Amino acid sequence: MSNIGLHGSASTWVSNVARELMTGAAGEGRLLAFYAEATSDFPQEYARTGRLLLIKSHHGTPELDSWLAAVEGGRIILSVRDPQDAAISMAQRFQAPLASTVRWLINDCVRLVRLTEPACCYATRTGSLTR
Repeated sequence: MSNIGLHGSASTWVSNVARELMTGAAGEGRLLAFYAEATSDFPQEYARTGRLLLIKSHHGTPELDSWLAAVEGGRIILSVRDPQDAAISMAQRFQAPLASTVRWLINDCVRLVRLTEPACCYATRTGSLTR
């Protein structure tokens, strides 16, 4: 399973909840949770058979996304927040220029579109999804 989210979208919280639920369901020692933007970021122990993976990521790479798509039975949790709110929040929290936080979010949004393109879903002004 992977949690892919916009920066500032509570993706760390979502990953922590997913980790606790997966550990509770599978048992201690059966889950390997880590942050990765590419498969080269995977820890060496990821290949150990019988372990569940929980990967947290933001902007990622097409190579990682292809790997995720090829995982049989894999699931992706997307965490999203209004990009305007997220950009301002991150600029304040990290004392970063707003232009920088907007660029981070643009990269994140491009990835979310890349991941959801096959579903042909589009967000409406009310926040609902249409096909």
